[in-house]
Amino acid sequence: MFVAVVVPSLFCGGGAFALKPAVHRSISLTACQEAGLSYDFCRRVGAADYDTDANEWDDLSAHAQIDRDQSACEAADRTATRLASLGSEARDALDSLAGSSSLKDADRLAIALGRALHTLQDDCAHHGMPNPQHAWASLSDFCQGTSESPDIQPGALDCATSETEAVFSTFAELLDARGVSREVFSGLCAIDLDGDGAGGFDPCRLYLPAPWDACAFLGEADEWDGIDRQWDNARVLPALDAAFVSALRSGQSAPELCGGDPLALAPSDPAPVSDVSDVPSCFSAHLLCLGKADSTEAAEANAAFFGEAAPKATTGGCQLAGPASGGSVAPLLLILFALVGAGARRRD
Repeated sequence: MFVAVVVPSLFCGGGAFALKPAVHRSISLTACQEAGLSYDFCRRVGAADYDTDANEWDDLSAHAQIDRDQSACEAADRTATRLASLGSEARDALDSLAGSSSLKDADRLAIALGRALHTLQDDCAHHGMPNPQHAWASLSDFCQGTSESPDIQPGALDCATSETEAVFSTFAELLDARGVSREVFSGLCAIDLDGDGAGGFDPCRLYLPAPWDACAFLGEADEWDGIDRQWDNARVLPALDAAFVSALRSGQSAPELCGGDPLALAPSDPAPVSDVSDVPSCFSAHLLCLGKADSTEAAEANAAFFGEAAPKATTGGCQLAGPASGGSVAPLLLILFALVGAGARRRD
């Protein structure tokens, strides 16, 4: 997942990360509007894309990454299966909208699209990279000013933008083919989905992962053995595209990517083994996880860590009222107490 270590230069001076949650949202929102879809619908898709990090932090298939004890083939197949499932969900919602004007179906459609887009966008950067390798790169950038994170590599943003535009082009065609009126999406960000009549619920509100999630992620850096385990994305990305689009068009399930060959997704030119004898560390990193994880200060620290404005409240993930920029660092003394040697882990 995109862990955007964008703390101001008074700490460790790392570079800005391209595909943090707000950029996920911006890519989808822009491409959606350029495809001629309504602003309310585009906001809802963008929020679902943004919220995937908070809602599905521990599901590495959501972020096109290899999980513990998985092969590249197993992880890629699981990611493709996820995208096919979301494509079928979007297709079912679209079919329902062809005969009704249900805002709940419109919301279901927007969520499925946003979640799928997040995965495709993430694959443009991660190429299956497991958490320990990603955490090492993010921590190195944070503490040593390197540019190792997959989220800032040349081409990741362009790829994510291109993938998103292609999905919306296909979706807009299907929307018109089924005769679904764009008016059904009006007011989508102000509906009362719970049906309790209380009002005040905004489906387009944005959520960040919680501070303990970011801390535990970076704590995995000391597990990396220096071997690059990214998959061959020239083969995987087209398969992920096809898994989603085929299911969106016809409900087709995702095929297996490897055909029984466990090495089918190995890069033709793998990166050399990295020296991991000295785990990246710095004073700012150790400060990032100090204090109560559920405190306002921790929430503010987490928001700054992800490059966002300070949240209004916290419930599970950190809640943001709208698209963010900047972030207050003054009260923070930020993240990662359990980072090196303290054994923080995102998974048991």
